[in-house]
Amino acid sequence: MVTPSSVEKVADALLRFESAIGFKSFKALTIDDARRFQDALDQAKNAKTGKPVSAAFRVNVLTQVRAFILWLADRPGYKSLIRHSFADFFSPKQE
Repeated sequence: MVTPSSVEKVADALLRFESAIGFKSFKALTIDDARRFQDALDQAKNAKTGKPVSAAFRVNVLTQVRAFILWLADRPGYKSLIRHSFADFFSPKQE
């Protein structure tokens, strides 16, 4: 079931992504953008505590953005520009 809370989490994840890539067009996404986003997420701080965000939070945000990229890859105007494999760059880093 879609709840306002889940919609807000997706919106927050996408806003974080767009902010990290300088609000550039999704039609111009590159692997460097995915890396830039992961780096920004690694440096993100919890707004309430000022401490780094948790690993679970990072995984959740990456999962939301990855799902969006997969959805976008099937939309007219993006099919030829974004491949499904691009979504793999939004998987958590292996440490």
